[in-house]
Amino acid sequence: MHLYAWKNRLTSAIYVGQTRGKPLARKLRHLNLLRRRVHSNKHFQQAFDACGEEAFDFIILRELSSQEALDMSEYQLIEHLRSKGIPLYNMLPGGQPRPSQRWVGKKLTQDHRDKLSNAALARAPRTEQHKQALRDAKRGTLTKEHHNKMNAAAIANRPLDYASTQSDKVRTYWASLTPEQRKLRNKKG
Repeated sequence: MHLYAWKNRLTSAIYVGQTRGKPLARKLRHLNLLRRRVHSNKHFQQAFDACGEEAFDFIILRELSSQEALDMSEYQLIEHLRSKGIPLYNMLPGGQPRPSQRWVGKKLTQDHRDKLSNAALARAPRTEQHKQALRDAKRGTLTKEHHNKMNAAAIANRPLDYASTQSDKVRTYWASLTPEQRKLRNKKG
């Protein structure tokens, strides 16, 4: 279990986080979300977009042996940095589960269960066609008819000069290659 930080070298702002897994894996998950512009921390995302990936350093701060120690360390570090006036990207005080995890491991009251059940029963029942479409989507199998419709729609939306445009692109590509590169490409294919 590790406590880590992202530091913006341009603004000195910091994002503090924790991981129970390997720090490199957590770093890569952050980068994946940031590069796709879907990170849950909007302030961190905006800074990443504005300053660029090169402006950020990933720093492993501590390795801890228990979740309680990790939560406490994260909370104390965030409070310490805030008290020093250091800008932070963290929106929460740290050491707390994310809102999506607040019900994990908790017991629901009977009243709450009844409300959830009634809400589910109030939804319109699914038709057989809808159920089959959900099963197909889950399995990743689509009928041949569905594939044909998708292909026909894709072909109908192509520009009229699609084939000639593609041929021009191929000709331009091959013209840009040296004779040695062409030989190598022909051997690969």
